Amino acid sequence: YGIGKITDNALGIGTWEGNQDDQHWRYDTLQRITLPENVRAAGIDATLGASIFWTDDGNVYGFGCDTVGQLGLGIKDDDEKVVPTPRKIHSAHLDNFRVISVSLADNHALFLAEPNVTDASTSLPQVAAAPALINTYC
Repeated sequence: YGIGKITDNALGIGTWEGNQDDQHWRYDTLQRITLPENVRAAGIDATLGASIFWTDDGNVYGFGCDTVGQLGLGIKDDDEKVVPTPRKIHSAHLDNFRVISVSLADNHALFLAEPNVTDASTSLPQVAAAPALINTYC
């Protein structure tokens, strides 16, 4: 759930329609953030105009204003930088990692991730002991 100012769709509920929208710019009651099907948030971090959440299985999603790439979505077109609802973050840097925490700031994000290791005897993913810190903005 989210509450407060929603300019740039910072709450991830997708109702804000731009600077001329005088109806959907602020909410003073909790608003449900619709997540993709079968996705359950394990944690969330937010900054001015943007938010990222992660799941127990290590996937990450971002929404809000991706002004300088801090959401890690790879958006290059200025017209697409406002992300109205949660969008999955894909990165080659996160391949074979499970995100366990995120720290989001105005101009960057840091992902704390653990390597996924497959146990050959069970074929189930196992989490290795040493976490890695991955920065999405360079």
